[in-house]
Amino acid sequence: SENIPDCIPDRDLEESGDDENFTISALKFLNLFDIATKAKSRTVTSKDMSRAEVLRLGWQRNALQALYFGPNDLLSPEQSWRDITNRLIVAPVVGTLVYENV
Repeated sequence: SENIPDCIPDRDLEESGDDENFTISALKFLNLFDIATKAKSRTVTSKDMSRAEVLRLGWQRNALQALYFGPNDLLSPEQSWRDITNRLIVAPVVGTLVYENV
């Protein structure tokens, strides 16, 4: 859902929406998912966004990480977000650990 749950504190969403947070910095350093290259090609960063945009970005990143521990592009999750919107998703780790053994 595009609606950010009230139970998630804004400070957590702001941290997740920050392009310099620990997770994004580690992914850039390790260049996992080719994120270092993607970061260099971005024209808009979290520093250029309004607070509302950073909160939305933080929500998308949190939700995608919770769903499948490594979306295609955590730095700019818009396409991944569109791909899962209004769909029932089972995280790969859950699918592997739980449903493959049923």
